[in-house]
Amino acid sequence: MGQGNKYQEREEMYKSIGCSRVRGKLHETNQDNLELLSTRMGANIPRECINDVISFSSRSSEYNLPNIYEYQPGNATVAADEILQQIVYTLSQNHENLSWDDKSIAVFKLGLGQEIVTLVSCLHGGMENTRNAVRKYFRQINKLLKDKDYSECAWRIVQMEIRQSIGMVKVFP
Repeated sequence: MGQGNKYQEREEMYKSIGCSRVRGKLHETNQDNLELLSTRMGANIPRECINDVISFSSRSSEYNLPNIYEYQPGNATVAADEILQQIVYTLSQNHENLSWDDKSIAVFKLGLGQEIVTLVSCLHGGMENTRNAVRKYFRQINKLLKDKDYSECAWRIVQMEIRQSIGMVKVFP
């Protein structure tokens, strides 16, 4: 029995080392995704969108993205995975009013997909509370898009929220 525990401990150690490398790779890929997002999004919010931005950002804190920094590494990895999956889902919706061309959206989603695949080896099961908290946040984003008929202003808000989410994933523990 002692031998089995030793192998389990060693397996966990190797997995931990592997996950450290995964986090480094994730950091690089996230940087690329943030740069693409920034170049496509632009720095300015159209004047006609300012009220929508203020309204969305003043919503109840229960709908904010969970603070990934407060999670243990296993939970943070699950949160990062769920954030990336939700971003891909959101960008798969009606994006006619998004100021990106289809190729840029495809490249961005491909980069996110690569991050998701990279994270798989570090995921732990049984962390539905973490996933549900992230999903709750993204339900609000998707509701905004639907309620605003996928307008340019709604997509501007979504882009800001995606940038914040990716920034959070970029530095998770």
